[in-house]
Amino acid sequence: MSTKATIAYGDNFHFYHEAWDDDRVYLELEGTEFEAGHGRVMVSIPIHVWETIRPLGGARLELVNHTDEDLLAMVEADVDERIARHEELLRENPDRAGLASLCGLFVYGGADDPREEQIKSGMEHCRRERERQRTVQTAIKELREAQHHTARVLLTLDERKVAAELLIMLIERLSEECCAAGWSREMETRLWEAATGSDDKFKREGEQARYLSEKCQGWAVWDEAAGKPKLITLSEWEGIYYKRLAKRVEEESGK
Repeated sequence: MSTKATIAYGDNFHFYHEAWDDDRVYLELEGTEFEAGHGRVMVSIPIHVWETIRPLGGARLELVNHTDEDLLAMVEADVDERIARHEELLRENPDRAGLASLCGLFVYGGADDPREEQIKSGMEHCRRERERQRTVQTAIKELREAQHHTARVLLTLDERKVAAELLIMLIERLSEECCAAGWSREMETRLWEAATGSDDKFKREGEQARYLSEKCQGWAVWDEAAGKPKLITLSEWEGIYYKRLAKRVEEESGK
């Protein structure tokens, strides 16, 4: 069984991840020039391949600034959602419950394991992943600082921060135009659905939001405590979104 997870491909190239290797991406090229020597290889990358793969395969760094408290809140929400989904399947479609319980197995264990054990496993995984991401971030910073000044100016641009700010501005603008509000939770949801292709009304803005979400590795929501929008991880947002979706389906079925 192949362990390659394709990121992009074409007639003469394959850009991919290897399963269980989050620290590298791989590029196979066919019919192109290369030079090889002892401990060295030089590959000529066609410019159209480079422009295709350049925005893809970026490092995941969404946990770098998370505290243990942040991780615990995220893990508890995931585990509770996982348990609730498993129990619902046991009631309504028991034939699927066993297969569905395998989702997240390597992070949390079985969906029918005790909640405390799932949370413990999830925290261990998240702490390891956070440490790995911090190591990657440090290596990126050191390598960028070693570059020529002109390149360093471009490389030190915080794309994730800029993308998050632009995503927030996009939701704010649509909230004002469509909901007459400074911020609309409904627009958080509708723009997400447009970004994932399930709503065509905001197709153009959805494409922009999808790009920005991929760049900042998250989604923007209103922070009630702070009184302003904030960026959360995609995992956190998906938990919020599916709760809203379930509530909407329940309300529509009750009409």
